[in-house]
Amino acid sequence: MSKRLVGPAHRDTVRTPLDAVRDGFRFGNRFVLSLRWPVGHRVLRIAYGLCGGMCLAAVDYKRGDVPLPALTAPPAWGSPLHRYLLRRQWDSWRWMGVPLRTLFWMLLSRRQLTRRTLEGELPRILAALEKGTPQVLLLLRAKGGDPTENHQVVAIGYERPAESELLTLFLYDPNHPGREVELWVDTSGTTSPPMHQSTGEALRGFYRIGYRPRTPRVSDV
Repeated sequence: MSKRLVGPAHRDTVRTPLDAVRDGFRFGNRFVLSLRWPVGHRVLRIAYGLCGGMCLAAVDYKRGDVPLPALTAPPAWGSPLHRYLLRRQWDSWRWMGVPLRTLFWMLLSRRQLTRRTLEGELPRILAALEKGTPQVLLLLRAKGGDPTENHQVVAIGYERPAESELLTLFLYDPNHPGREVELWVDTSGTTSPPMHQSTGEALRGFYRIGYRPRTPRVSDV
């Protein structure tokens, strides 16, 4: 169930039960796979992210009322929690539907992407938040180029001043553990660009990703 507050400044605020600081993982979205090179005893280290898996897992833990792992560093490769995050990363792709949709959206012009975000996605996201349901979002940052430059976060609430076109989405962002990130949107679409993230990363648009729950086990650490 969401919590709706109207403050003295006539700001309409909606909060879902998920809190970015309390319910987000305490480690950041930077994993490293170490491979031993057969020649010269060298070790090859490959950095990668699991933002989609971390987002879905954070919602899973909150929804299932399962204690969040207290790890402050990313789990080791092959550990139960790492395997869980990998599985949820794959789930976040929705059988490649999300990567394909992302590639298509990356080809859109800024005007097309803004219209799809503000008119097609944002109303549904706000309606779900008002029902108390956190929303996993795909943030479009790249135009063409490398699709891994895009990112996944969880929208956990919003705030809108009365008679204002400016909207603030509150986020759990796996790239910024231990804090709540804000996404600012000019719902009129007249500013350029109409969307900004408080942490400064580029942002062209976003859409929501369908969530199918799984229940983690306490032993998944």
